[in-house]
Amino acid sequence: MPPTHSVAVPSTPGAPLPPERTLDPREPPVGRASERFAAIYRIGRQLLEQRDPRQVIRTIVDAIRDNLDPDHACVLVRRADGSDEAVATHNLELGPEPESWP
Repeated sequence: MPPTHSVAVPSTPGAPLPPERTLDPREPPVGRASERFAAIYRIGRQLLEQRDPRQVIRTIVDAIRDNLDPDHACVLVRRADGSDEAVATHNLELGPEPESWP
């Protein structure tokens, strides 16, 4: 059975409190954690491992695909001049001109 995360408060005033319980942040969540929370945890860990900006974007697209199962997806970057650029796509063909995008 996973450890509980509540701390009992003594009913006698002045009685010592039990030691505080903490979780190891390197371990995945256990117990009543939802699948979404576990997915967010995994995605966060994957993103923290990345150093290359292109790989960060690829990790984001993979996480969207694996967890949301969209028909189509893309990651857009807004440039300093206000133009948009598709830097990653999933099942989506985008031309070089944003005006032609769906």
